[in-house]
Amino acid sequence: MMVPQIVQFLILLYIFTVTFASKEEEIALLKWKATFKNQTNNSLLASWTQSSNACRDWYGVMCLNGRVSKLDIQGAHVIGTLYDFPFSILPFLEYVDLSMNNLSGTIPPEIGNLTNLVYLDRISTLFKTIDLSSNKFEGHIPGSLGDLIALQVLNLSHNRLQGNIPSSLESLSSIESLDLSFNQLSGEIPQQLVGLRFLSLLNLSHNHLQGCIPQGHQFDTFGNNSYEGNDGLQGFPVSKGCGSNWTPKTSNSDYESDGKESNSEFVNDFWKAALMGYVLEYLLYIS
Repeated sequence: MMVPQIVQFLILLYIFTVTFASKEEEIALLKWKATFKNQTNNSLLASWTQSSNACRDWYGVMCLNGRVSKLDIQGAHVIGTLYDFPFSILPFLEYVDLSMNNLSGTIPPEIGNLTNLVYLDRISTLFKTIDLSSNKFEGHIPGSLGDLIALQVLNLSHNRLQGNIPSSLESLSSIESLDLSFNQLSGEIPQQLVGLRFLSLLNLSHNHLQGCIPQGHQFDTFGNNSYEGNDGLQGFPVSKGCGSNWTPKTSNSDYESDGKESNSEFVNDFWKAALMGYVLEYLLYIS
């Protein structure tokens, strides 16, 4: 008789723990919502109330075993920040998509606590993903993102992020897609990123990056579109090499001079190709 009583007690304890934890998560998300500038007239998040069940009734929220596991409020017209986002109170969060909103301010370093992130795409392939694109985030990219060592997709594009690309991103050994485009990032591309062996998509375009593009491994496979809109970058694939005495372009005259050089190189290459064509044609003729 003792064993069934213990089992019943453990079941009750489990139910109580799950209910309590879920309620704590509800309160934390409501506190975050209370900081939204448009919380009263946001129809999509009108379901986020104390009288409703977060797991069953809230827009963009899904739960697993009574814990919030998915938060998808993409394009929900949220006007706010991440300063009060409950990073530490959502330990079972497996999916988060806050893209295409009006979120601003800096990205808090506490984002590095979201180590359980998983994104399930349409063909049921698991990707650990953070998508904060198309908002108004500013400040620096938090170095704590490097703590998310299982991250596979990171999209911070179309924001107002400044400063350098943190070298701590070299720890993202599983990263496959890195999109930091359309920000205001400056400085050089960290050489350490060459060690990201699984990186198959890189977009650093339309920033203020300068210096030599790292070479080797996956970086040898990226084209111009990964770097366009950064006038200070040199090296493959945007130019032929990158000398140690190179300095960024600072004037229109420099740009015009560089353009003339490019045209001259193009003409030389054209005639070389034409000459080779004639030689090949002649050899075919005499054979």
